[in-house]
Amino acid sequence: IPASTVGVPITNINVSSGAAGGTLPYAFSATGLPSGITISAAGVISGAPTTAGAAGMSIITVTDHAGASASIYITYGTISPMLTRIAVAAFTVTEPIVGASPSITIFGCGIDFTCVVSWLPNDDPFQAGVSYTVEIELTAIGTNTFDSSLTATVNGQNANVTVTSDTTATVRFTFPPMRGASALSIPMLNPAMLALLALMLGGLAFRQRRRSV
Repeated sequence: IPASTVGVPITNINVSSGAAGGTLPYAFSATGLPSGITISAAGVISGAPTTAGAAGMSIITVTDHAGASASIYITYGTISPMLTRIAVAAFTVTEPIVGASPSITIFGCGIDFTCVVSWLPNDDPFQAGVSYTVEIELTAIGTNTFDSSLTATVNGQNANVTVTSDTTATVRFTFPPMRGASALSIPMLNPAMLALLALMLGGLAFRQRRRSV
């Protein structure tokens, strides 16, 4: 029996083809099979392991119609713990700021999966008017796996998710374009406007002098 995983059915194995001689029909039985694995009277081994454990051996016994029997040993592989399916993920990242260097600070990684963070485009520092996408590459840890319908959020907003295998996935989220700091705008005056402004200021100064006399 090949290596297996708790809760995952094994591929059925028919051992009846190895029996010969005696008086038909045959009846099969077994001792020492992993918990959750059984053998039918027709010699089909099936089921799903219920307990993780090391590899081992079992005894398969075939008994013919006359009561004669024979036994063989079979081996089974390591039984791994049950896989944990990850269906939802949530991340918090430092948002882009004009003039700042890209940050790789992120929360939501390290327990069930590891993360590699990158920014697209890879500007340093961030530029105004550009939509930046944070890309988070996920790799499952231990017995964790990603559900094919995995969903994710970045800073509370729905993100795009691509599950590339049971143990790898990519999350992408695009921030809206950033506006640069607005500078104070001073209108340009033509010569006529400048002359008028000078006359107005001169008249204001003359009136103020007359009031003070």
